[in-house]
Amino acid sequence: MRGTPICLGLAALLSLPGLPGCGRIREMFPLSRTGGTAMASFVAEGFPESQSGLVASDIAERLRSGYPPGKTSLYLAVFLAGQGEGPVAQAVEDLLRTKGFAILDEPSDEAVTVAWRIDRVDERTWYLMVSLSGGYRFARLYEADGQGLRPMGLLSQGVL
Repeated sequence: MRGTPICLGLAALLSLPGLPGCGRIREMFPLSRTGGTAMASFVAEGFPESQSGLVASDIAERLRSGYPPGKTSLYLAVFLAGQGEGPVAQAVEDLLRTKGFAILDEPSDEAVTVAWRIDRVDERTWYLMVSLSGGYRFARLYEADGQGLRPMGLLSQGVL
C-alpha cells in the first residue's frame, strides 16, 4: 500500500470508529474569512517532538508550491492553550519564515490562515491535516518505524 495515494488511506482513516467522518471535518476545522468562527491548530499528546521538523517541512513545501513566498502573508492559527509555544508551531513558523513567507501576529483578510491537526490513529500511525482559510486542505499519514516517523504515500489535497 506504500504506492497507493494517501487519499485512499485517509478515506479509510476517516471511516474508523471514533474518528470524525467527512461531515464532521468542518466541525474540526471551522473556517473564517471575516473573523467569525476561528480556525485553531491541535497537536495530540504524545506526538514525538523530535519529528516536528518533518511535519513542518511537509507543511512548508505544500504551501510554497501553492503560494508565492515573498508575496504571501500567513497567519498561523495556533492560539489554543499550549499550542502556540510548542515545537511543531515553532518549527512551522521558523521554516516558513526561512522560505520567505511573512508571518503575521494577527489574522487578516489579506493573509492566508493556516491551521493543522496532528493526531494519532493507532500506536504506529499519525496523521496531519492542514486547513487554509480559503477552504483548501491537505493531509498525510505517517508511520512510526522505530527511527521516527516516515511519511506514508503522497499528500492528499482538495477543497471541502
